[in-house]
Amino acid sequence: MRAAYRKIGFDIRGHGEDEPTFATHGILEGKGLAELIKDTRKRYPQISELGLHGESFGASTTIEALAYEPDVDFAVSDCAFADLKSVLVQKLSSAHMPGFLVPLADIGVRVRYGYTLDDMRPIDALDGNTVPILFIQGDSDTMVPPQSAREL
Repeated sequence: MRAAYRKIGFDIRGHGEDEPTFATHGILEGKGLAELIKDTRKRYPQISELGLHGESFGASTTIEALAYEPDVDFAVSDCAFADLKSVLVQKLSSAHMPGFLVPLADIGVRVRYGYTLDDMRPIDALDGNTVPILFIQGDSDTMVPPQSAREL
């Protein structure tokens, strides 16, 4: 018997063909993905298995969506960050830039958008998660440290 696979792709908030706006690095994007999953299950009730796959920011969004307990059977997280603040601290350090820029950025995000960098922690979405997740992370990744996959 031949298996049939279908894919639903979407642009994360503020990316691709989506209207230009700020990205919350998983907060609103995860909620949007959870709503897309509900809509998909409603429109296509014949789907027997539904999985998620995201890369980088999309992987973090996939993990954030799991906090809403979506009706999915598995998830694949390819290079997700565990928390954005840690990534920023590491990137600044490796670029030999001053560490005070992260708290400064946090203030800017808080004032402008009402969120903090501490809110952008996909790892928190895994509390109580029961969906199996395959974590993929390369040791040579220059954007997201491999430690993120181990933390997740």
